[in-house]
Amino acid sequence: MGEAYVKLFKKMLDWEWYDDSNTCRLFIHCLLKANWKSGSWHGIDYEPGQFITSLTTLSNETHLTVKQVRTALNHLKATGEVADQRQGNCRIITVNNWNLYQAEGNPVGKPRANQGQTKGKQGATDKEYKEYKEGNNKYICAFDEWWECYPRKKDKSRAYANYKARLNDGYTKEQLLTACKNYAEECRKNKTEEKYIKHGATFLSVNEPFLDYLKGENNGSGNTSDCGTDEEQRNREIDRFIDSDEYRNNDERPFT
Repeated sequence: MGEAYVKLFKKMLDWEWYDDSNTCRLFIHCLLKANWKSGSWHGIDYEPGQFITSLTTLSNETHLTVKQVRTALNHLKATGEVADQRQGNCRIITVNNWNLYQAEGNPVGKPRANQGQTKGKQGATDKEYKEYKEGNNKYICAFDEWWECYPRKKDKSRAYANYKARLNDGYTKEQLLTACKNYAEECRKNKTEEKYIKHGATFLSVNEPFLDYLKGENNGSGNTSDCGTDEEQRNREIDRFIDSDEYRNNDERPFT
């Protein structure tokens, strides 16, 4: 898809990292590098919105030092623009909300096919991309059903990113919905205050707290406000930060 392109929103001018040239540069580079369909490289699978790289490769491609790349990547991970997973000597970078940056249709004046490219080959590529887009819409519909059920409506974009990540881990949309319903029922029965209900992103985090609610029964804690482990305490601190004035939460903003 050498002729593919992505959308950049003008509200990016208000993005918190826009004035940080290294972080902004790395994020745009990630948008351009992300694959539009799933595949595999050297035995490592990747999904749409992901690409396989390393700090050294990113340094060479962006002409930033490895230290600058690491710092910029940490910025982007801290505010939810990307996720980073180590895979041996490589890294799988995931652009969260990647679908928001995918342009619809062709720009005015853009030819339907490159010179020298056969109509059949271009048609196959267009068909392939259309099938991907239709599949991605079903993906979003499944999350919308999950979100409608979840008992706390906060930081939707980060929850969506983690929802996709858990599906990529092998969990089914039915399992995630069951866990959501069971947790919502527990919160209702216990009359849990909203401030003690986990954010959706926390519930679906890589630590998998939702597993406690997959068996169709409560986890026996009896009080969702207790912080029994250091990890639970950390998750609550993240939630409190997102609730604070420091975190400019807006579900329509594509940079969270």
